[in-house]
Amino acid sequence: MAELRLTRERRTELVALLGDDGRLRADFPVVADYLSTAPMLAGTGDERLDAAFDLGLVHYLTGGDSVTGNPYWDIVGELVFTGTSSVSWSSSVATGGWSAAVA
Repeated sequence: MAELRLTRERRTELVALLGDDGRLRADFPVVADYLSTAPMLAGTGDERLDAAFDLGLVHYLTGGDSVTGNPYWDIVGELVFTGTSSVSWSSSVATGGWSAAVA
């Protein structure tokens, strides 16, 4: 999964939005709620991966464009391991980014 790349303009927009709590809460209340809750969530244990997840979520939920055309997959793609199970069918398993054997 490719890392999210933001234009300078988009990065400036997000910095301004995240720096103005009143605007964030007025324009994107669900995003503001998520950001106040996120530090209490367990996460994956990988701070870089967790930060990338949060950035992608904020980017797309505040109107950012998706390079792939599928913002959902852009956000969760790094957290999914795609493999083949012992039953010989392809499957995807949410593993928090860790490679895991599919049982």
